[in-house]
Amino acid sequence: MDLGEFFDSHAEWTGDDPVPPTPSAIGDSADHPEPGTPSPTALSRRSRRMRQRRHRPRRGPIVVIVVVAAVILSLLAVGVHAGYRTLSGWRVGMASSTSASLDYPGPGTGSVEFTVSTGESVSPVAERLVKASVVKTADAFSSVVAANGSTLHPGTYELKRPTSAPDAVPILSGPSKAPGVL
Repeated sequence: MDLGEFFDSHAEWTGDDPVPPTPSAIGDSADHPEPGTPSPTALSRRSRRMRQRRHRPRRGPIVVIVVVAAVILSLLAVGVHAGYRTLSGWRVGMASSTSASLDYPGPGTGSVEFTVSTGESVSPVAERLVKASVVKTADAFSSVVAANGSTLHPGTYELKRPTSAPDAVPILSGPSKAPGVL
């Protein structure tokens, strides 16, 4: 078997040339190679390197995918945060407009002493405020407490009668405003 035939049957050509060179173009290395023409073993090594280079995983697309995913996630987080703030603002606005229609206007004229017991939740306090004619409805008082995130502190408070729920909540949620607490 001729060296050129052996090389042609075992080599894979990956160069720019669509047609592999003929054995006469490669030259016969045993007789007299042409100057500047690589030997068949050099061509097969280069061909092997080219095949390995072709099969290496490319990391470029992975980096692009990670960056795009990070940008999308950050935009999604910003959108969720902005939506939450908008809905919270609407909820507070709705609570104050709902409580305004279900409650007395203004701070009131008369006065009454009102006691909040230790461990008492918002609902019983709201019901007792309605019975004492301090606020018009328990729902108005409860919605203002929930919208403001207030905590009712135990003690005896002096409230005006009749008053609005937004005016009563700050008094009942401030422990320093209860003169009956030691």
